[in-house]
Amino acid sequence: MKDQDMLSGSLLIIFAIVGYAAASQLENLAVAGLSAAFYPSVLFTILLLCGLSLVYQGMKRKEKVALPVFQWGKLLPVVIALAVYVFLLEYIGFIASTMLFLLGAMYIFGERRRKILVAVPVVTSLVVYYLFSKAFMIVLP
Repeated sequence: MKDQDMLSGSLLIIFAIVGYAAASQLENLAVAGLSAAFYPSVLFTILLLCGLSLVYQGMKRKEKVALPVFQWGKLLPVVIALAVYVFLLEYIGFIASTMLFLLGAMYIFGERRRKILVAVPVVTSLVVYYLFSKAFMIVLP
């Protein structure tokens, strides 16, 4: 399977099925009338549909699109940034640690514009925090 859509779509389908199975095992604490598995199940269903769409596009395309060259040099710094993010979550909270992680990840992937390096982490962290804490009523660290 040399087509990037076929491969990535297949991986998304597998991930969605495994995630959906894991979400169905969550304990039901229905506080707001919805089970703990509701949001993950919705997200894994959307992921499954995206995977199916990619596989379909790959099947109907006459010319296959080769897989891009993987940049191993960026993997280790991102894994380290993610580990630091998980560690810092407990100590400085969701908003601050997410801002630092996004700043570091964007820098690793080549973003150098200062306005973007400040605006995106700040806006993203605040929007995600308030979306989860107010709209979904999910407590974040």
